[in-house]
Amino acid sequence: MCMLLGVSLRKPIPLSPLWKAFMSYSISQPHGWGIALLDGNAPFLFKEGQAAHESFNAKWFAKGTKLTASTAIFHLRYASKGAVADRNAHPFVQDSWAFAHNGTVKPEANGIKPVKFNPTGETDSEIAFCYLMERLSGQKQSKQDKIIKSVADQIGYGFNFLLGKQDILYAYWSGYNSLYYLSIPKAGHIVSTVPLSGNEWMPFEKGQLMKFQGGYKL
Repeated sequence: MCMLLGVSLRKPIPLSPLWKAFMSYSISQPHGWGIALLDGNAPFLFKEGQAAHESFNAKWFAKGTKLTASTAIFHLRYASKGAVADRNAHPFVQDSWAFAHNGTVKPEANGIKPVKFNPTGETDSEIAFCYLMERLSGQKQSKQDKIIKSVADQIGYGFNFLLGKQDILYAYWSGYNSLYYLSIPKAGHIVSTVPLSGNEWMPFEKGQLMKFQGGYKL
């Protein structure tokens, strides 16, 4: 299984300690890693198709070098479809949105067939992301929540994801594996496949879509 980590905070902070704790799981998730920092107009994206614990760059980020943001998505990959390569590492980016997925989906069985947005790799995750982007394309911001939830429910089991743009972060749990969130008083929220500390992490409910903005849960 892949692993997800999302951050929505009220102000930018150094994220290296969080990334260091998360990347320790890469021994069991050895097929790629990625970071998307979302505070700007377009995501700052860095990813590689190798184990984070063996990557010079991943370890460099863990030391605190330029890893500061208020909204971010992190991913560790365990490959189920697609070669172990940079192009298949998460997160993926389209139209200033960043996306990371945990689980396995079957595009044909779930009516997923993107036309306008083309994946750069071969993963079912990226195909699903491109389909979601097509559904969102040209729609008013007021309709985004309903569209994202509709696509999430359409694809269903195996479609756990983080989706973000600028100061907005969506998190969805399909019922596959696990997903938790932590509320940090006066600071914001963290979403993770597994609890990363002894704090009071709360599990998502099956089929639950959460939206965070600027550190607040909406």
